[in-house]
Amino acid sequence: LVDCKWIIIGKQLMQRRCFDQMMLKSKVIEHFCQKVFIILLLSSEIYSYPRTIPIGIIYREGETAITEVINYIQAKRQHEEEKNMFKLDIRKAIIPKSEVENTWILTKTVCDLLKQGVFAILAKGDIYWHSTLAAVSKEMQVPLINWMSPPRGVFSQFEVSMVPSFAEVVAEIINKKHWKRITFVYDNAESLTALHEINMQLSNIASEIDVDLHRLPDVKKKFEFETFFNAFHKTYDADGRVIVLHVSSVGKIENIMKALQSTHSSARNCHYLIASAGVNEVLMEGFKDGTLNITAMQLVSNQNWLYTNYAVDLSRRLKLKNKLNLFTSEVAFVHDSVMVITNAIEQLLKENYSMFYGSFRRDQFWNSGYPGIYCLPSEDLENPDRPFKTFDFGRIIAKRIRQTLIEGLSGAVEFDQDGRRSIVAANVIEVQYSGKTLVTSFTKSMWKQNVGLLTDQSTVNFKRANPKEVLPKTNVTRIVTTTLNAPFVMYRKDADHYEGNEKFEGYCVDLLKLISEKIDNFPYRIQLAKDGRTGSPDANGNWDGMIGELLRGVEADLAVSSLVSNRARERVVDFSKPFMTTGISIMIKKPDNQYQSGLFSFMQPLSIEVWMYIVFAYIGISVVLFMVSRFSPSEWKLQEANGRTCALSNDFSVYNCLWFTLAAFMQQGIDILPRSLPGRIASSAWWFFTLIIVSSYTANLAAFLTLEKMHAPIESVEDMAKQTKIKYGIQAGGTTAQFFKESTVQTYQRMWQFMISQSPSIFVNSYDEGIQRVRESKGRYAFLLEATTNDYTNNRKPCDTMKVGGNLNTVGYGVATPFGSDLKSRINLAILELQEKGDLKMLENKWWYEKSGGKCKTSTSGNLKTSLTHNKVAGIFYILMVGMLVAMFITFVEFLHRARVHARKQRIDLWSSMVHFVTIAIRGKPPAVRSEYNVQLKK
Repeated sequence: LVDCKWIIIGKQLMQRRCFDQMMLKSKVIEHFCQKVFIILLLSSEIYSYPRTIPIGIIYREGETAITEVINYIQAKRQHEEEKNMFKLDIRKAIIPKSEVENTWILTKTVCDLLKQGVFAILAKGDIYWHSTLAAVSKEMQVPLINWMSPPRGVFSQFEVSMVPSFAEVVAEIINKKHWKRITFVYDNAESLTALHEINMQLSNIASEIDVDLHRLPDVKKKFEFETFFNAFHKTYDADGRVIVLHVSSVGKIENIMKALQSTHSSARNCHYLIASAGVNEVLMEGFKDGTLNITAMQLVSNQNWLYTNYAVDLSRRLKLKNKLNLFTSEVAFVHDSVMVITNAIEQLLKENYSMFYGSFRRDQFWNSGYPGIYCLPSEDLENPDRPFKTFDFGRIIAKRIRQTLIEGLSGAVEFDQDGRRSIVAANVIEVQYSGKTLVTSFTKSMWKQNVGLLTDQSTVNFKRANPKEVLPKTNVTRIVTTTLNAPFVMYRKDADHYEGNEKFEGYCVDLLKLISEKIDNFPYRIQLAKDGRTGSPDANGNWDGMIGELLRGVEADLAVSSLVSNRARERVVDFSKPFMTTGISIMIKKPDNQYQSGLFSFMQPLSIEVWMYIVFAYIGISVVLFMVSRFSPSEWKLQEANGRTCALSNDFSVYNCLWFTLAAFMQQGIDILPRSLPGRIASSAWWFFTLIIVSSYTANLAAFLTLEKMHAPIESVEDMAKQTKIKYGIQAGGTTAQFFKESTVQTYQRMWQFMISQSPSIFVNSYDEGIQRVRESKGRYAFLLEATTNDYTNNRKPCDTMKVGGNLNTVGYGVATPFGSDLKSRINLAILELQEKGDLKMLENKWWYEKSGGKCKTSTSGNLKTSLTHNKVAGIFYILMVGMLVAMFITFVEFLHRARVHARKQRIDLWSSMVHFVTIAIRGKPPAVRSEYNVQLKK
C-alpha cells in the first residue's frame, strides 16, 4: 500500500510538471500568433484595395427629388452589394437658397468634398455655378459631370455635360416645316449661343430665316410665367406665329410647359417649338385638350422600359403616391450622371484591379502620400509640409468617362470628343389643333443622327367637345354596347322576370348608372354586341365587336365593358380616363396537395443524404473521442484494485464513447466528461454541430408538419415559355392576342409562335370557354387572361383555379365613344369625380369580394391548419414502441443469461435461479430459502 501511494504521488507530480510545460508553450505560441495577426491586420488596413469609392454631388436646398434618387441609388447598390465591384459612397453637399449665387461658398464646398477624397464632382453647372465648378475641376484635375444644359465655349478635358444640344434637330424641324420667320424666346445669354448653333445648322442645309428676339423675365414660378405668356400673346399678336423657346434650366422648362397649358386660350394657331431638353410625354399630353400647337424633342421617354421599371421600383420602395410625376428629366440626368462615373471606375478596375492599391488606408483615399485632396495645402494642419498636388487619377478617370457608352434613364449616354453628350436618337412629339375639324392630332416621330427625321410616324386624333355644353334636351336614348364578362356585365339569376336594363347586373352596369346620374340622368339602353367580341381589325382594317358598332355610328353611342384602351383602338374611337387598371395574367388549375404524409414524415426536414452524413459524423466523432482519450495521459487515472494493487483505468471505452456522443446529440447529459484538452475540443465541436443541426431540424420540422404544400408546375411566364408539356392559349381577336403578336420581347414572341403552331387550336372564343378548358384539362392547359377576371374566378367556387406569376403588362379599362361625341368630356369628368370620392373602389369591393366572394381559402398563414394529424407523427410513436420492445428484449436476454450462469455456479435448476432473480427484481432483496442454501450463498 505504501508503494502504491508513492507511485500515485509521483504520477501526480509528473502530470503537474508536464501540464506546466504545456501551458508555457501554449502561451508562447499564443503570443506569437497574436503578433502575426496584428501585423497582417495593420498591413491590410494600411495598404488595401478600395472597398468604397467616394464621389461628391452638389445641389441646391429644397431639391428633394435629387435627394430621393441619390438615396435610392445607394440603397439599391447596397442591396446588390455582391454584384458590385465596390461600394459607392455618394457624399452630398447642399447649398442653402440664400447662398446660391455666392461663388466663395460654392468654391469652399467643392474643396471640402475634395478633402474627403472624392473621385468626381457631380453638380448642376448652370449660369451661376459653371464657371466656378469648371475652374476648380481644371485646377485640381478632378472629373466634373454637369447634369445641366451644356455651357458654351471650350470644355476642359475633365468636364462632360449630360444634357445634349438639340440645335441640329430644331434646324431639321424648321426646314421640314418651311418656316421662314420665327420668334426666339430665351432666358439668358447662353440661349443666344444656342440660336447661333441653330443658324449654323440651317446654313449647312441652305435654309435662311428671319428671327425676332424676346427675353423671358427672371422668374421661376408657374403663375409668374402665366402672367408673362398672357401678356406676350396679346402684345406680340401671337396668332399664327412660330415661337422657338429655349431655356437653360431643365427645371424651369416644366413650369413653362404647365403655364402654356393654362394660357393656351390666349393664342390660337401659333406654334411653339421647345428647343430645350426636359420635356416628356406626360407634359405634352396636357395639350391634347387645348388649341395650342406645340412641338418638342424628348430625350427621356416615360414609355422606355428602363424608365418605367425604375419609377415603379423607386415608388414602391419609397412608398410614393405618384409614380411618374416625381421623375422629371433632371432626376433622370442625375441618375445617369451617377451611372456614368460608376461605369467608368468599374471599367478601369476590370482592366487593372490593383490600380488604386495603396491609395486607400483604412478606407480613406490618400493622394500622393497625403490624405485627401487639398485646394490649399496650408489647410492641412496635420501635414504642414504638404505640397500642392492635383488628383492622381483625374486624367485617366476623365478619359474613361468620355469613352462611356451606357443605356440610362435618359436614353443612350455617349459623349463626343469635346465632352458634350451626343444625340444618337430623339423622339419628336407634336400636338396640333385644327380649328376647322375640332380635331387635335398627337404625332410621334423619330430623329436619328446622320439620318434626320424619319418618315415613319404614329398619329392619334382626338375630337373634343366643349365641356360646357349640356346634352340635348330631347329624350334621346343612348345605346350602350357591351359584352358578357363576369363580374363586369352578367345576366341576373332571375333575368326572365325583368326587362330592358334590369336584366343585367355587374360592375359596369352600376358604373353606367353612376355616370348617368352625373350627366343629367341621360336615358340609355344596354345591348350585347352581336358577335360577343370587344373589337379588333381584320386584314382590310374593318373592325368587329363593340368597336365596330361604334364606328358604324347607328348601332351604338358608347361602349361600357371590360374594354382595354390600346393604341389601335385609340386611333379610331375616343376613350375616357381609365376606371380600372389590369394586366395579362396566367390562370392554371390549382394543383393537388403535394405533401405525402407517412410514418417517417418527421425525417423530411432533412434529406436522406444529410441523415447519412449525421450517422457518419456520429460514428466518426465517437471513434475520434475514443482515440484521443486513449492516447491522452489526462484521461488515464490510477485506481486501487482488490485493495492491494494499483491499476490504470479510462472512462471512455468504446461503449461509453458511443453513449456520450448519442447523449450529446439528444441534448442530454451523462456522468462522464472528457478531462483532456483534445477530448474537450472534440466534444465542443460535436456540441456545436448538434446545436446547429437540432435547431435547423426543429425550425424545418414545424414548417413540414404544419404547412400544406401546393407546388405549382409553373411559377412565371418564363417557366411557361420554356416548357411544352403544359399547353397555353388566349382569347382570339382580343387585346391579349394583339399584345403577343406585336411584342418585341423574345419570350412573348416565342410564346406567340408556339400558340399559333398548335393543332388543334388552343385559342378560345371567350373567357368562359378558356376557364372551362383550364378546369377540364387536368393541369395540362394554362389560360392567359386579364387579371381582373382571373382574380374574380379564383375567388369563387369550385375554387380549382389559381393565378401564378405577376402581370405581363399594365392596361386600363375605359369607356369608348365615337369621335365628336357630346358625352366624351362629361364622362371624363364623371369618372374623375367617382375616383376622387372612392365610389369606384367601393364598386370593386362589392363585385369582387362581397357578392358571393371570399369562398375560397387563400394560402395565407391565418387560414392554414396548425394542428398535427396522426399520420404526420405516427413514425415517432412507432420508434418509441420499437425502442421499448428492443429494450425489453435485451433485458430478457440478459436475465436468461444471468440466470443460467447463476444456476450453473450454484448447481441448481434454471427455474429456481429465475425465481430467485425475479424475487430480487420485485422485492429488492434475495428470498428466504433453506439454511443450507443460505450458507452456500454466504460462502
